[in-house]
Amino acid sequence: MKKVRIDKIISPFDLEDAARIVNSKPGLYLSVNLQSVTDGSLMELLSFENVIGYVDGVGAQFYLRKYGVKFNKIPGCELWLKLLEQRSDKRCSIAIIGASSNVNEKTVMLLKEQFPMHSIDYYVDGYSFEEEKLLSKIASHDFDYIFISLGQPKQEYLGIKIAKVNPNAVILGLGGSFDVYCGSVKRAPKFMIYMNLEWLYRIASQPKRIPKLIRAFFKAV
Repeated sequence: MKKVRIDKIISPFDLEDAARIVNSKPGLYLSVNLQSVTDGSLMELLSFENVIGYVDGVGAQFYLRKYGVKFNKIPGCELWLKLLEQRSDKRCSIAIIGASSNVNEKTVMLLKEQFPMHSIDYYVDGYSFEEEKLLSKIASHDFDYIFISLGQPKQEYLGIKIAKVNPNAVILGLGGSFDVYCGSVKRAPKFMIYMNLEWLYRIASQPKRIPKLIRAFFKAV
């Protein structure tokens, strides 16, 4: 397995610090979890100048210790909202891409309520967009944030194309974060998050994830 570019993975103290780092540097931010850290094609994206990783998973934390570095876990489902919160003194332009039509629309509605100072200038669900038209739209507007919820690795491969046509935006692949934000998927109880057992809750509530996790585990060991 190819060596991971740990120099391209941010090492913040906490969520607040992570948001400050991300807000200070545009680019594509790749969620480093057990699935992605054992995927050579995804880790290869870190070789691009404007692609940066952040650790979002206990499995990736343990895996990366082999390089002698300890990374704090930064949940993507919290990071994107903290980014917007930190920039509440500015009117930021946002694009929301992915999830089902209902979840996408509800995400937009809730964001408008929570962050009325920002502007959602483009949104499309993950099933009805044409990539060429989407990239044309993204290229024609000066977005500050582009949030993509398509799951790995699809969101990262789209994200790298978006970064080429709009290099000044912060682009974040968020997996199922829109579903969590809308309440259609429940996040683990706080005590499980605190005890680093969120992965166990997700497996129990979404057993279809088990085969992917098993494959990633055997790649890691």
